[in-house]
Amino acid sequence: MSIEWQKYTNAERCLQGALSPNENGIVEAIVIKIRVIPLSVIHNPYDHNQAHANVKNLGEGVTLTNNRLKLHRVFSEWSIPIQVN
Repeated sequence: MSIEWQKYTNAERCLQGALSPNENGIVEAIVIKIRVIPLSVIHNPYDHNQAHANVKNLGEGVTLTNNRLKLHRVFSEWSIPIQVN
């Protein structure tokens, strides 16, 4: 899963970098809360995006479903909600 480090960007720039900004929103989370799931968060900058990072080890099947539920709890605060039309 791709995320962006707030040290290098902000919510508005992050949303504008999405392939479909009108179909996305931005949530905030503290990295340590992701790491205690336990998932890995690795800074992986691109030439054009210093803020890029990855969340690794999401798993498969039941593990993936459980990790998504845990992430949902961590990502509970929307900086920019998805605009439903």
